[in-house]
Amino acid sequence: MLFRSYWRTTTGVEVDFIVGEMRLAIEVKSTRSVSDHHLHGLRTLQKSYPNVRRVLIYLGDEPSRTDDGIDILPVHAFLTALWGDAILKGVKRGKGSRGCNGAYG
Repeated sequence: MLFRSYWRTTTGVEVDFIVGEMRLAIEVKSTRSVSDHHLHGLRTLQKSYPNVRRVLIYLGDEPSRTDDGIDILPVHAFLTALWGDAILKGVKRGKGSRGCNGAYG
């Protein structure tokens, strides 16, 4: 399965999107500045899945990376990377998985 809608703990901590078999976790925030509380779900997820790539998408202008490896990308930079295949590179598509256009991969 390529896309899984979200990940959530029993205590309610969640991440918006999971891609591949826990290869990529994406959190989307409607904010122009990122603070530590925005990263809580991605950091919690990594405790159970230490090899997951973590990306936070936000409305700001500057890409950055946290000390613990979370990529923080403005939405325009994320979309540019997504369409250039830099985001999904290395994420294996499973049989019957769907891309954004609904076609089977």
